[in-house]
Amino acid sequence: MDANTCIVIDIWEGQSQLDFEVLKANGVAGVGIRLNDMNGGHHLDTEFNKSWAAASQLVRFPYFVYNPWVNGAGNLAWLIENIPTECKAVAIDIEVRFPGYQSSKYAGEVELFLQGCKAKRIKTIIYTGAGYIDLLSKWPKTDYWWAQYPSQSTYFGKCTTWDDFKRRIANLDRPFNANQIPGTLKMWQMSGDYLLLPGSNRDMDLNVFYGSEQELADYFGKPAPVLSQSVETQVPAVTPASSGLYTFSSANYWARPGGGPLTLPVSFNRKLGDNMCRYHWPTLSTVIRRLNKSNPAAEGLISAPDWDPSKGLDGDAIRWIGLLWPGRNIVKIEEIVDGWGRIEGCSLITAGSLDVNSNPTLVHKVYDYNKANGYGERAKPVYVPILGGPWWVQMSNLICVDEQLPKTVRITANPYINVREKPSATSAILGRRNTGVSVVVTRVLVAEGGIWGKTSDGYIALRFKDANLTSWKI
Repeated sequence: MDANTCIVIDIWEGQSQLDFEVLKANGVAGVGIRLNDMNGGHHLDTEFNKSWAAASQLVRFPYFVYNPWVNGAGNLAWLIENIPTECKAVAIDIEVRFPGYQSSKYAGEVELFLQGCKAKRIKTIIYTGAGYIDLLSKWPKTDYWWAQYPSQSTYFGKCTTWDDFKRRIANLDRPFNANQIPGTLKMWQMSGDYLLLPGSNRDMDLNVFYGSEQELADYFGKPAPVLSQSVETQVPAVTPASSGLYTFSSANYWARPGGGPLTLPVSFNRKLGDNMCRYHWPTLSTVIRRLNKSNPAAEGLISAPDWDPSKGLDGDAIRWIGLLWPGRNIVKIEEIVDGWGRIEGCSLITAGSLDVNSNPTLVHKVYDYNKANGYGERAKPVYVPILGGPWWVQMSNLICVDEQLPKTVRITANPYINVREKPSATSAILGRRNTGVSVVVTRVLVAEGGIWGKTSDGYIALRFKDANLTSWKI
């Protein structure tokens, strides 16, 4: 057996009678434990918790059976709720057929699911085999746990000891159909349920991991990297000074001077120029459609080449220069380091569920640009999400909303605006302010439907569902 490989077994609820001490003594380094079955809907394997606890002396990881009857978000929600809290990695079993389910739809939802896992810092490896390649129109370029079984009679006949098994796999270095693997081969499931070896009372699946036992432990013990984060960005947070009107927090807002559309170049790395990004267009286009349900033309506009930002389709990807698209002149800064502000975007799977009005710091509105007149609002709004991150923006281009308060604004809603107990259109109405009346805003926050201001009498909507109800601007 190659010194730079190690043995891993994988089990399910029907294989609970295992002696992990015997397995470890015979050189088994790791175990994949099935987390769920999806017949009739997701449910936890009945023996998962017991097996997970018993296997603590081995490198252990769950494998999750992806359910195509549920979308990517539904699969992710169930996984997050049920995965052990200490778990940093999971194998995603993609082999379930859903009659009539389009392979492009399957691929898109899986991509959203994997993006969501990465956003949660859950490392993933895909478990599948050549017989399932037709399920997805396009497979992710990632690590694979590949199932391919050499002939039992030819290679494993009368194999009853672990030493015998190790000798027999010494000359089997790769799956026979390795050329069909869509990504990188990381682990090979080389036997089906047909080998009964010491430590188990029934036949089990045996696998070879390409790496040492320490590399196996590192692979399944370390979380997925922070999305698009470089070593340079991993620096201590520096809290900026506050005006004292309210405490600076992760929900502190900044704006572009003059109240104009927010068109700021941002970078993945501080002090560098704009970063060009590439997103998988079939996946992103689905999100664009969700955010622009009332404007089907938005998808075509986003995919078309444009002078600024430089964008357009490149194969099945879209190029997007790193910037905050023209928005509603407000952005959330998480921390400030050396004059650069950190902005968190969202994952594709999160972007699909955002509300365009309630999340103006994550969903921005695209404006038309005219070289003579500058930016102008479109007749039909087009919305795009801020993806990935963390992004960095020069703070010299922004003004802290907190430091501009208190601020007097004039009511422009006709004939009046409601004053509410809380920043919500369903909250109790405490009073009204007529058109033309001026009020003093002491706090600004993003809440249901848009941007709200706190007054001495309650909350008013400064901007609600894409309509300006006051003269508020920075």
